Amino acid sequence: VLLVLLDVTSVSLMMLCTRVLRSYRPIGDVLQMLGIIAQLEDMKLLSLLDENIWRCVFLACSACGGPFTRKVASVIYERMLAMHMDPDALTYGEYVTALLMKQPKTRSGEDEGQLDQNFYLEEIGLAWYKERECSINSNSYEYSSSPMSRNAASSSYTASGTSGS
Repeated sequence: VLLVLLDVTSVSLMMLCTRVLRSYRPIGDVLQMLGIIAQLEDMKLLSLLDENIWRCVFLACSACGGPFTRKVASVIYERMLAMHMDPDALTYGEYVTALLMKQPKTRSGEDEGQLDQNFYLEEIGLAWYKERECSINSNSYEYSSSPMSRNAASSSYTASGTSGS
């Protein structure tokens, strides 16, 4: 049953990537991908995803372009590293490509106005992204102000970001 769930989830993520490449609803589809990732994380199955699926997320981010999807790619990459995944050259290349895409792609207005039945996944995905982005930003603030080691930095800063005694 677990393998079937992972296969269905993987196919769903790949199909959403295909929709992004077609420019159907690119940002909405990326958010749906994040929603699926959030649900897998809640079920403790995120570490079982194949690296090809992570690469699809980076591909979708690079197809959209823009500051939002660059941040999403950063959050996804940090999540991969937090799970002790060592991305291969192809995955890292897609990650770098997603970071380099500065201009958002223009949308073709052909499917404008169509509602997606999976809007709740976009909401879940946006909440998951915002939670991860805040944790990455707080970590970079904590460690960027001084060349101290991680242990020294964590002991000298309180939760509010001010120096402790």
